Amino acid sequence: MNYLNLYQKLVLGIINTYKFMLINISKLTWDTFMPMVATTRKLELSFFEYVPDIAAARLP
Repeated sequence: MNYLNLYQKLVLGIINTYKFMLINISKLTWDTFMPMVATTRKLELSFFEYVPDIAAARLP
């Protein structure tokens, strides 16, 4: 077997894994922040002021 083909398969496998992880992170981020956006709109607050307040409340 040609070593170049093995190297190409290895690199393509790494790239495909990275793409899969990136898609999952994007979905997680969307699922996390979109409800916060909806909440801030309902409460008529600034999202960018709300998020640091939430983060500060969760710190020990």
